[in-house]
Amino acid sequence: MCLFGRIGQALLTARTTGTDPFAVIELVLSWGEFTVSVGEAQQLAQPANFDFLPRVVEHYATLRRYAPAFLAALPLRAAPATRPLLAALDVLRGMNATGVRKLQADAPTAFISKRWQKLALTAEGLDRRYCELCALAELKNALRSGGIWVLGSR
Repeated sequence: MCLFGRIGQALLTARTTGTDPFAVIELVLSWGEFTVSVGEAQQLAQPANFDFLPRVVEHYATLRRYAPAFLAALPLRAAPATRPLLAALDVLRGMNATGVRKLQADAPTAFISKRWQKLALTAEGLDRRYCELCALAELKNALRSGGIWVLGSR
């Protein structure tokens, strides 16, 4: 990024002074180095339609260290619009308490947004990892908006 900034600044200066843009790039670095840096940047760049959600499951094990205790400790209440999410959180609490690992086919899914559906709702059934990650992400949003709150909190 620093290199891009230096090249960009040199090109802006070339435009205002009427200098040859290729010459100012070569003042910053050689043309060969510039060519290599462009190739490296293209390899590092994410595609415009990149979606990080499929990668969040890589951190599921970390989340599982604290999510069950977090859900068990907080008495949550919900506004009518977020009750499907609260129902899903109650299912997760029950699964955590009993050690059940697989989500039942009739588990609440109304809280799952379209963006998460392609990951959480699979041909084999509900993917617990993505359903749980989605539920916790939606819990964060609902706590922030006030749709769900901790009993006794302000």
